[in-house]
Amino acid sequence: RVIRHPVEIAPGTEILMSPGVSLVFRDKLKVRGTKNLSVSVRPSVVNQPWGTLALVGPNTAGSSIKHLKAQGGSGDDIDGMRFVGMLSFHNTSDISIDNVHLKKNYVHDDMMHIVYVSNLKMINSGLSDAKSDGLDIDLSSAVILEGVSIVNSGNDAVDLMGSEVIISQSTLMNSGDKGISVGEGSRAVVVDTHLERNV
Repeated sequence: RVIRHPVEIAPGTEILMSPGVSLVFRDKLKVRGTKNLSVSVRPSVVNQPWGTLALVGPNTAGSSIKHLKAQGGSGDDIDGMRFVGMLSFHNTSDISIDNVHLKKNYVHDDMMHIVYVSNLKMINSGLSDAKSDGLDIDLSSAVILEGVSIVNSGNDAVDLMGSEVIISQSTLMNSGDKGISVGEGSRAVVVDTHLERNV
């Protein structure tokens, strides 16, 4: 389902995703979960992964996601675009992510994928049990990760390509490959961050 108008998701909302189904937002999204009433996205059928939850295009600029829990997604191919992350951000800017917790993705590589994005800040969030990369950031700038925990990724915890990123007060552990892969013209500043037991 592609949604082309602004959307607000109220505290406590539960979204059950059928196998292979995706939600693509083409306009501003505000997920308004709270500490006591988070928003959840999960499979409607146990062990049958859904597709992607994606924000795409400049009209999604200024979106915010707070207190979201998502698990059991994968990726998708929609309208000629390939989404390789369970949570995906494409060609947008000024994104705020706070207390987002992602767990266990399937089929496609990335748990979370950011591409062609400027000015995204992610705080107080956690990603665990990624199939491959926990967080893949491609061709993006002014990305800030603060107080982020990424554990048990099949490949890298954070994988950068052509991006500028600041990582602070974060924990990157038990990755199948690197805690942070800084490659292909990327610049990373890493401050007060704990890396442990990354292969």
